[in-house]
Amino acid sequence: MVDEIMKALKRIKVGKAVGYNRVSSEIPRGDGGVVASLLYQLFKKCWKSHRVPKDWCKAVIVLLYKDLEKAYDRAKKHDLWRTLSMHGVSSRLIQALQCLYRSSSGCVRINGAYTNWFTSAGITDRDV
Repeated sequence: MVDEIMKALKRIKVGKAVGYNRVSSEIPRGDGGVVASLLYQLFKKCWKSHRVPKDWCKAVIVLLYKDLEKAYDRAKKHDLWRTLSMHGVSSRLIQALQCLYRSSSGCVRINGAYTNWFTSAGITDRDV
């Protein structure tokens, strides 16, 4: 499992903008073995407890002037869970993903400033 995490860390694109936590994408790539081992321990703890850190459920939205209609995630969550189940994804993993969606929140970054946090339930098709 640690080997898989190390491979994933090596695939992280460098030069990307930092997230809300201000951690650069280059940092986890630094000492892959140590970071992969720590991540493995964290993932194992999350799996056993059926919980994830609250920060994993947060997203910063940066406005890009694209066609919002095409970029917006229009998949109905119920359909997503059913499709994952039909493709053999374990119910435990689906429950973990559902937990991330249930607890998700976001804010918008404009000119370096962040808006107040809002829940993803507050965004509907009508907002697009």
